Order: sequence, then structure tokens, then C-alpha cells
Amino acid sequence: MTASHVDTRQRVLNGVRRPVNPRWTALVLAIGIAASGCATNAALRQGQVAERERNYDEAVIAYTRALQEDPHDRDAQLSLERAKLRAAQTHYTEGRRFAQQGEYEEALAEYHVAYDLNPSMGDIERELRETRNAVRAKLESRESGQTELEALIDRTQEAAPPGLDLPQGVA
Repeated sequence: MTASHVDTRQRVLNGVRRPVNPRWTALVLAIGIAASGCATNAALRQGQVAERERNYDEAVIAYTRALQEDPHDRDAQLSLERAKLRAAQTHYTEGRRFAQQGEYEEALAEYHVAYDLNPSMGDIERELRETRNAVRAKLESRESGQTELEALIDRTQEAAPPGLDLPQGVA
């Protein structure tokens, strides 16, 4: 062995680090970047497949995962926004279908998901309010099948307004 080999070997044994080869550092960094890019690309591809299959909830999950892996990925950002808009519209449509069938609790759940995905969608707030009112009215239904408001309207239609009673003997 040469003196330099003995010296290097002795430094390693004594805990002294030897200089790192810049080529190895670059190779390790390139592998790390490629591996993280592959994970992001895999999540992005999963989102694209889900979107093509019109499974917008799955697409939102996949694109969110892609953004967590690379927050600066512009493709993932745009894809997530698009998937959220489509998912919101899908949940809104489902909510309307449930409301038309009188299934107000299910409609309310769908409207909440749509609102969480796209709070700027104008019709959602109105539908949420109307559906909450329908749920309250359904809960307040009396045994006769009438709500309190319907019963009050029936009672007032049968009674004459105060002060407009006809005098006795006039018929």
C-alpha cells in the first residue's frame, strides 16, 4: 500500500470523513429527483384516468396527492381545480335529484360536498337553504300530514276576519 492509501484508510477508521465525489452526489440527487417525479407522475396519471372515467372524486384525491408531493406542479394545480369544479357539479346534480324525490337528508349531504368543493357556485347556497327548510318542515309534520304552517292556513281560511262579522239578524 502507498502512503496515501494508508493515510485515507486511517482517516476513515478514525471517523474523519473523506471528501465526497461530486459525481456520486449528482447521481444520488438525480435518482432522488427522478423517484419523486415518478411518484408525482403516478398520482397525476391516476387522476387523469379517474377523470376520463368521470370519477371526479377519485380525480380530486389523486391530484391532491400529486400536489402534496410537488406543490409547484402547475399541471396538478390546474387538474385539481378542474376536477373539483366537475365533482362539485356532479354532487350538485345528485343533490337536486335527491331533493326532487323528497330525500332531503341525502340532498343536503350532496349539497354540502358540492359547496366544500366549489363555494363560489351561486346556486348551492340557495339549494342548501331550501333543503334545510324542507328538512325542518318534514320534521315538523304533524300526524295529519300537515305542517304547522299548513294547519294555520287552514284554520284562518275558515274563520272570518275580526270586526267583519255580520250583525245579528242579517243573513
